Amino acid sequence: MSFFENTSFGLYLAAIVAGYALLYLTILLPGPLAAFSTVIMIVSVIIIVLFSVVLIVKALRSLLSR
Repeated sequence: MSFFENTSFGLYLAAIVAGYALLYLTILLPGPLAAFSTVIMIVSVIIIVLFSVVLIVKALRSLLSR
């Protein structure tokens, strides 16, 4: 349970959720703003993948250190 008490875990999880929120918001963009949807989608996917990999690596490192 010490891994879940770590504050950086919550920050990484919040970044992943924010990435998914950005990805969802690209669906809701109206006409003129739809030109930016590709850029927003690329940024949100990068955020999701990057922070997911960091979170997985941190979890594996804490499990393997025992």
